[in-house]
Amino acid sequence: MKKAFINLHLKKHLRTKASRWNNSSAGFTMMESMVAIAITAIMAGVIFTIISTSFKGANNTMSSIESAYELLFVDRLIREKAETLYVPYWASMEIAADNFSDQLWTSSIAKYIESVKLIYNSERIIRGIEVKYLINNNSYTTLALFSNRPLLGDRW
Repeated sequence: MKKAFINLHLKKHLRTKASRWNNSSAGFTMMESMVAIAITAIMAGVIFTIISTSFKGANNTMSSIESAYELLFVDRLIREKAETLYVPYWASMEIAADNFSDQLWTSSIAKYIESVKLIYNSERIIRGIEVKYLINNNSYTTLALFSNRPLLGDRW
């Protein structure tokens, strides 16, 4: 008898539980839905912040790389021009250096140049050129020596 009562009670309990699941009111409550939407919105905000920060970092990196390329281009051009300057020993180095300076001011890098000065050794003989230039609001200096001037008897 006791066993029959338990079985009957268990069957009744299962029927009422099953009828609750089949009821049309089954599903998420309004509060559960709001919490799920809030969590999703927070996650989307965090992901958006992370992505936008990474894009800003990538843009900063690209602008730094572009600045470095410009810097290398300007420096290389100045040094190559200085190394290829040929002044015979009987010619005036002052005139050649002035011409070299004028060429820099009219070249493709003129927009970067702030100043051009000659480099002299202790005996006031011209040995090279100092060029100061500005790239992305940063100031740089290139010291380029003229390579073809004979150094016999000359001291730095």
